[in-house]
Amino acid sequence: MLLGVDEFTYPNWEKGRNEPLIRYWPAIIEFLGCDPNPTPTTLGGRMKAKRRHMGWTTRMAADQAGIDEGTWRCVEMSSSARTLRVQSAIEGVCS
Repeated sequence: MLLGVDEFTYPNWEKGRNEPLIRYWPAIIEFLGCDPNPTPTTLGGRMKAKRRHMGWTTRMAADQAGIDEGTWRCVEMSSSARTLRVQSAIEGVCS
């Protein structure tokens, strides 16, 4: 119960049956002392890593960047911002 989930959840995470919800990642990272995921190499990867570290939904991340949730989601999936303003807003949150 250290992370706020039942004892059946941990083995499912460890065996890859399911992935932790975003809200559990900050506690997981704190418990492990690092993010167990590979270091991201793309903008989309850095966006997802930032959300994981903060426990943010896409809406929460988009709000932090001052952009539309759909725009955040699109860039996170494609790793490509269509405008300099969006790129700058995302970089401001993810750096």
